Amino acid sequence: MLGKLGSRKIIAPIINYFNEIKIFRIILEKILRIHRNAKLPKFSSYTAKSKYKNVSNEMNLDDKVAIFTTCYHNYNEPNVIDDLVEVLKHNNVHVELIKDDNCCGMPKLELGDLKTVEKMMQHNLLRFKKYAKVVIESLLQFLHVF
Repeated sequence: MLGKLGSRKIIAPIINYFNEIKIFRIILEKILRIHRNAKLPKFSSYTAKSKYKNVSNEMNLDDKVAIFTTCYHNYNEPNVIDDLVEVLKHNNVHVELIKDDNCCGMPKLELGDLKTVEKMMQHNLLRFKKYAKVVIESLLQFLHVF
């Protein structure tokens, strides 16, 4: 949810700016218990899904690869998805980004909320099946959720 808010063209630079101000980080620590020296990811002013929203392949499921972006690469480092798409296209691989997925569930897994993780996983697995037979996940540490 924070990613959706923070990745707006106007809001991303403001959040990134405030995250560099010492007094703001102290306030953030007092209110949200995020340590003032914790490294926070920067928000991008565009998302991978918005950039590739018009890229869809009506091809046979066997002839393409679908990319599961993860929240982090979608909202914070969409340039990683850009690079991945570029490499795949260079190798004549047809690509489509999975658009109607959920979060992978990693934050819930870290909190021990296995029921919610299971629901998120089932939702995503159904979505994956309709996109392609091969799904690439952009941040491999999240695959253990599935």
